[in-house]
Amino acid sequence: MSSVNGPVEALFSTQIPQEVWHYTNLAGLQGILSSGRIWATDVRFTKDKTEFIHAREIIDKYLHTIKTAGSDFMFPVEELSKMLDKAFDEGALSPLQNEIYVVSFSAAGDLKGQWVEFADNCRGVSIAFDLRNIRLPKELEVAVTFAPCVYSSREKELLIEDGISSFTDVVAELDRQSQNLGLMNEQYRTWRLIDQIWGLPYNQEAFQQKLQENILQQLRMAWCRTLYDLLRVASHCKNDAFSAEIEWRLALPRPKNRPLTQNIMYRGEGGTIPYLETNLFQTASQLPITRVRTGPLCEQTGEVQRILDMHGYKVPLIPSAIPLRNT
Repeated sequence: MSSVNGPVEALFSTQIPQEVWHYTNLAGLQGILSSGRIWATDVRFTKDKTEFIHAREIIDKYLHTIKTAGSDFMFPVEELSKMLDKAFDEGALSPLQNEIYVVSFSAAGDLKGQWVEFADNCRGVSIAFDLRNIRLPKELEVAVTFAPCVYSSREKELLIEDGISSFTDVVAELDRQSQNLGLMNEQYRTWRLIDQIWGLPYNQEAFQQKLQENILQQLRMAWCRTLYDLLRVASHCKNDAFSAEIEWRLALPRPKNRPLTQNIMYRGEGGTIPYLETNLFQTASQLPITRVRTGPLCEQTGEVQRILDMHGYKVPLIPSAIPLRNT
């Protein structure tokens, strides 16, 4: 079963770097500093068209491997596949029930690809954040995560396997218990003792019904745990074509069945890209920015410094070390 020592919890306990970097243009810098907020974009509208559904592809591959290997899996693979398909199509893993908003950072603050893609073609900035205190307490059991994205096929498979095991391990344990005569007799004796205390005749039908209810309750709880783990994991499984980004991601699920606590806004051409604003769970008036780097082709260092000064951010301003020619 997924545990504190398993791949899932290990991912979400990964030590946070002293700095993570967010690439943007000068207008983005101005907006972030003036509002004390940063945009979290609906995961279905990022540049990677396989976002979130990539995890579904890994699951399908994993289940196919199990089926063809003829393992002693304690639950019918076909049924498990149907249950997961339903979860992705209309259940907890679908946008019908949960929308996922993400804020992207990088572990590196001077990457040519990031400058080109996200920072005005090398003319913008990368902002360093100290987010070592961003994680919410584990005991809250909320699906908000801050962790690196995973690109390795094997690591992603281990995460999926660990998440699914929250359900399949319970199935295996219930199967073991059902074949343990001593354990079943103990449950029978407990039921008879309760009947005797209340002066009731033994009711075999009620006993069998109680056993079934208990089994169903354990299965429901285990399935909910698997969906919870997969919801978190799916937000961090990325196609390895994006590995150069070295992305760290804040993932913010929004359950559709709960009232809105903040308005969803829209940006992009035609206002079609949903986003939320987040203050990264900060209680201070300023964001935890440690320094700002100007892009390889940024010729507005003075303007960047003016924006920092205007909003009271006394942080180092440093140039990119990439010797890019302005052509």
